[in-house]
Amino acid sequence: RLKKEQVAFLAHQIVQHLQKAGCTFKAEEARIIERVEGVIQKNIDDEFRIEDEVKKLMDQYRAQLASGDADPQRVYQMIKKQVAKEKKFIL
Repeated sequence: RLKKEQVAFLAHQIVQHLQKAGCTFKAEEARIIERVEGVIQKNIDDEFRIEDEVKKLMDQYRAQLASGDADPQRVYQMIKKQVAKEKKFIL
């Protein structure tokens, strides 16, 4: 999980890159950076919610995984992909 300072740094870098690429903004830079931070944090939070849901679904298959019939990591990734797709979340 990214720390708040890391998210702020990343947002600042994104805004600087956009400005160097010729993008202009109607709002002041600090406000744009704040909005980008919010978008990044929401994305992180959404992915953690998906992972929590995947862990709950994995519990349903615990017996099969314990018997060695399936690779737990592969099953986890397959379920995560499916849940993300259902929620229209891009991994």
